[in-house]
Amino acid sequence: MLDWKSEGEMLPQIAQCVLLATPRQFDGFWDICVAQLLVRHEDVSPAPVRAGDPWPTDFYWCRSISGRDTMIVTANGWWTSLANIPLPPGAAHASERGFDYVRQLGGAFVPQGSRS
Repeated sequence: MLDWKSEGEMLPQIAQCVLLATPRQFDGFWDICVAQLLVRHEDVSPAPVRAGDPWPTDFYWCRSISGRDTMIVTANGWWTSLANIPLPPGAAHASERGFDYVRQLGGAFVPQGSRS
C-alpha cells in the first residue's frame, strides 16, 4: 500500500523525485506522474499549501528533466515517495549524486532475436 501525503499536510524534500497525483479541474480525471518540488531561489523554504491558501510562486512541481513542464502547488495534489513503490524482479532502488532511480540487477533485459 502506498503512503500518500497531501500537499496540505507536508511536502517532499526539494528535488526529491516523487509520484504525484493531481485531479484535473474539468473532466474528472487524475494526472499521475513523476515530479520534483523545485524552488525559484535558495532562500525559499517550501511549506504545505492548505485549501484556501494563496498558491505559492516561489516553489512548484516540475515534471520534466528540462524544467519546462511545471505545475503550481494547489493543495489538491497527493504525493508518495518512489521508494514506496514495489519493484518488479530484477529492479532495485538506487541513489547517485542526489538522484534517485531504479536500476537493473543482472540480466533482466532480454534482447529481441535478429530479423532475417
